[in-house]
Amino acid sequence: MHVGQFVAHRGYRSDYPENTLLAHQMAVEAGALFVETDIQMSADGVPVLYHDIDMLRLSGLQRRLDEFTAHQLTQVRVCEPERFGSRFEQEPLATLDAFVAWLAERPQVTAYIEIKPECRQGYGLNAVVQILNRLRSVFAQVVIISFDLDSIGLARHIGAPRVGVVLSTWQTVQMSVVNQIQPDVFFCDAYLVPDTVDLSSLKTPFVIYEVSEFSKAEYWLSRGAAQVETYNIGTMLETLAKK
Repeated sequence: MHVGQFVAHRGYRSDYPENTLLAHQMAVEAGALFVETDIQMSADGVPVLYHDIDMLRLSGLQRRLDEFTAHQLTQVRVCEPERFGSRFEQEPLATLDAFVAWLAERPQVTAYIEIKPECRQGYGLNAVVQILNRLRSVFAQVVIISFDLDSIGLARHIGAPRVGVVLSTWQTVQMSVVNQIQPDVFFCDAYLVPDTVDLSSLKTPFVIYEVSEFSKAEYWLSRGAAQVETYNIGTMLETLAKK
């Protein structure tokens, strides 16, 4: 086992508000070489780091993120009030542009960029074009992933060097459209993997999520997973260092 087999899921989410630059920075300071983040679109089509389209859980607002322009979102905080109270009430919502600038300064880090399905639902495939245009300067450091197969197919077509499919069912692996995309990686919920499958026998690497315990990380890596994705990146890497 090694550090590169652990992916910081939405940054260091267990201890910091998810998908913030703070969460990603603290993941890297804990030793992470891989992070994952989610993309939604503002009302005027600017990509931002945010998981939910509804803002109550992350920002305490009973609104949809795509009701706000990018300028308005500069006043929004990502504080996860139910988890953290007022501790992070000043933590800003990050744009994809800000994340790209952060990533470019950390060439040792690779980022999985997940395009949420709402991006294409709200803005069509142009959303994928906008996202990729902003990522071109760090293409060597990113892998574009999504549940949305049309988004990933377009990303591959217009030049994304590495793409991945997030599986909604195990059967998605065998879909003809997935074979046409030829993804570089599959992301898969641990609960979807059949008990009899040896992941190392499959030609495409698998990242298994959500893995919250080190013993589970050992289990999935022993079953052939290339990486595991965790909210608890700091604890995981501390435990790894003691092995």
